[in-house]
Parts: sequence; C-alpha cells; structure tokens
Amino acid sequence: MFGDSSRYYDLIYGFKDYRQETEFLRILIERVAPGARTLLDVACGTGEHLRYLTGYQAEGLDLNSEFLDIARRKLPEVRFHLADMRDFKLGKTYDVITCLFSSIGYLLEDADVVSALSCFRRHLAPEGVALVEPWFEPAVWERGRVGVQTVEDGDLKVCRMTQSGVEGNCSVFEAHHLVAKNGRIQYFTETHRMRLLTREHLTQLFREAGWDAEYIEGGHAGRGLYVGR
Repeated sequence: MFGDSSRYYDLIYGFKDYRQETEFLRILIERVAPGARTLLDVACGTGEHLRYLTGYQAEGLDLNSEFLDIARRKLPEVRFHLADMRDFKLGKTYDVITCLFSSIGYLLEDADVVSALSCFRRHLAPEGVALVEPWFEPAVWERGRVGVQTVEDGDLKVCRMTQSGVEGNCSVFEAHHLVAKNGRIQYFTETHRMRLLTREHLTQLFREAGWDAEYIEGGHAGRGLYVGR
C-alpha cells in the first residue's frame, strides 16, 4: 500500500476532481438516504472527499497514520480514526458510510471483504446506506501497461512511472518514484496489489455480509459504485 509516497499523495493525485465526485455523491445520498446527517468515510486517505462533503456531521477512518496527519491539518474540525476497515469499533452508527477510490480492492481475500462489509453494516443506522467504489474487474485490467506522470509544486518535483501486471486473481502495479526536494533527489518504489473481482462475485460478497446491493454503472468516478442497504 502507500508508504513513502503518502506525503506526496495530494500532489500526485491533484488531477482528481474531488469536488465533482462529491457533488454526484451528495445528489445520490439525497435520493437514497434523504435526511442523512451523519457520515463516515472509510479509507478516507488525506481527507479530500471529506473536504467537499460539507453539510454532514462527517468523520474519517484510515489505516495510514500519515494520511490521517495530513487530513487533520486540513480539517481540524473533523474527527478521524486510525483503524482497519475489516474490524473497527466506533461505538456509534452513521446514516451514510462511504468507501471510495477503490480502497475495497486492497482486501485480497473473500473473507476480508465480507469482514469489512459486515463491519460497515454494524456501524450503519437502520435506514442508512453504504456507498462503495469497487476496483477494476478482471476483464478490463490492462496487463503490461506503463504510465508516467510528472508533477511539481515549487521546488518539489515528483515523477512517477508505473507498470501493471497480474498475479493470480490480483492486479499488481509497481510504482517507481523520483522525488526532487531541497536540491536532493530521492528514489523509491511501491508495490500495490488489489483484488480483481467480477461484478457478480463482489455482489455475492455483499449478500454474504447481509447487504442488498445495487450497482450504478460508471458511478461518481467511472469505476462504478455499489449502494448497499
């Protein structure tokens, strides 16, 4: 998962239109959970979705402490929790739970996905909904694709080159980073493994966790979206 690149995450993903995505989510929430007031963003990262999900009593949860440090600096009024999505106990329920940017894909076993979805369900109010953005399906994952991205902010410059692959039922991408800062150049790599699940398989895992799940083609960011009740 994210290691050394955590501190550069917002710069690397500066192309992502969080404002537009959350406007889609806001309209959807008004339709499927009218009157929703409380929201928990699971795998909230650096808090960019929460920055725009205003109007809710919102909280965030993530496993990466560095992400949460960044999120707290941005959003000091928001409560954040350091926890694993598969097994957290917050002692309260929410009208809406979100799990976005395909974070569910980092769970590599069926049992882990079911554990996370069951944990979401236990933290949901009776008429609440969960919005879960899936990772890519096996048929659309491009093996061998190479991508390159360069971004900069003042004297901070980042070049990231990625190559995609497949190991068993998981997508794998190797991310190579060159970072120039304060006149010094640093190089490091990260390997990301994410489970490739068909829509039918993931829908079945929702059912095993006690959900009635509706799939929205495309969703808010092009990867689809599950609405769990």
